Amino acid sequence: MLSTVELINNINVYQQQYASAQGLREMLLPSKAALLEVCGWLEQAMDRLVIDCANRCQLSQSRLQSIQVDYVKKTSGFDYKRHFEKMLVAVVGFKVLEQAETQIGAATLAPFTASISSLVPLRNHYAHTHLDEAQPYPQNITTIPSPSALIQYVTQAESALASLESALQGLNC
Repeated sequence: MLSTVELINNINVYQQQYASAQGLREMLLPSKAALLEVCGWLEQAMDRLVIDCANRCQLSQSRLQSIQVDYVKKTSGFDYKRHFEKMLVAVVGFKVLEQAETQIGAATLAPFTASISSLVPLRNHYAHTHLDEAQPYPQNITTIPSPSALIQYVTQAESALASLESALQGLNC
């Protein structure tokens, strides 16, 4: 599992900048940076889980390389169904993934998938645009979380991913 120590340290630095902000731009820039840090961590954590799972499943070297090249490196995003599930299914198949999801339960999985899905439009906007103070938010969105508000996303994601990884290990993957 990818550690959150550096991520939380970075978020805390951004929160200090946010707290001392004098205007909208000074508030938005650390929020944008913190958001992109969290989303980058999510992508890396998901990639790491998939690769570790592939190694535990004892796939052949050629299959491991294929997982890396054809799935992990070609996947840019952290949406559960669209990105993460696709990579995991390539390693363990739908049956094993469904068993793991059942083990961790909807009480863990549903809030996790909902929270990361709420970050997707923000990430897609801020990763591909410069900050324009006149139009600082994506369409139909009126705010961006403060850096400290993102910690709950990190905590929830870390817990859900650890639970999923544990369930997959219990299924020998």
